[in-house]
Amino acid sequence: QVHGILNAVSWGILLPIGQLFARYLKTFRSADPAWFYLHVSCQIIGYAVGVGGWATGLILGSRSKGIQYTTHRNIGIALFTLCTIQV
Repeated sequence: QVHGILNAVSWGILLPIGQLFARYLKTFRSADPAWFYLHVSCQIIGYAVGVGGWATGLILGSRSKGIQYTTHRNIGIALFTLCTIQV
């Protein structure tokens, strides 16, 4: 459950909110430096929470000997790699 909660908060809440700050608040001159700091804060916190979710998933996958979620694991590794390259 920890793996799912961490990744849901990271990929489903924080990173999209950070993207929305950059997309929509940037258009208002009154929010000129604030939108950037809000965007960067959400992205950094979201990435850090995502690292925790990714690490938890790898630990859970290595402890699970009987059941293998290879597609889920491969997608998670690919997404995390792309996110890390972007950072």
